[in-house]
Amino acid sequence: MIISESRRFVFIHNPKAGGTTARSALMKFDTTGHFFWMFHEVNGRQIDKAHMPMHVFRQAFPGYFALLRESFTFMLVRDPYTRAVSAFNETNPDLLEAVHMAADGASAKALYLEKVNEFICSIRHESLSGWQLPYRHAVRQRDMAYLGPKCMADCIVKLETIEQTSRKLEVFDPELRRILLATPKENVKSGSLPAHEVLSPAAVKNINEVYRDDFYLFDYEMW
Repeated sequence: MIISESRRFVFIHNPKAGGTTARSALMKFDTTGHFFWMFHEVNGRQIDKAHMPMHVFRQAFPGYFALLRESFTFMLVRDPYTRAVSAFNETNPDLLEAVHMAADGASAKALYLEKVNEFICSIRHESLSGWQLPYRHAVRQRDMAYLGPKCMADCIVKLETIEQTSRKLEVFDPELRRILLATPKENVKSGSLPAHEVLSPAAVKNINEVYRDDFYLFDYEMW
């Protein structure tokens, strides 16, 4: 998350949706002293300050949360299937790298597919509360943007169509769009496999169930 009181904007860092690139580009405007990064303990539980669902943000940092009311707030979203695979890749880069580097590529790929689908099938609604670190990159995008029925983001940009959907940023701050489009991508895992080549029917079914609201709210099609 980037909070700029001087520029009066908040960037919600939705995990696995181009957030690292956007964060790096916008860091020069941050007025929190790089506070929303790494981990923080709240009531004996650790949270990832970079990727907080709205209800966690409100509970853990009510003072900063109050700034949402007087700031322009925006975030990026991504196709739920691709994002689920990317969430696994983030914490298991060695398995993905082995697919391309191992002498026995077929065996490495079989292991990768087994593990990524096992992870995705293990995701439950209760896993995505924002308090369970192993699933911190897989939180629902709805929970990053919404607090109950209220959307806290003034502008939501789809990563797949960023050239078109980022035009909305110009209404509030034209420079933000220019910065986002001009920044080289970071944290992109080389050799990532397309979701349709990775996901098993069981994994697709679980994504459709767990992330149903993300498909509906952000206009992504279910398989």
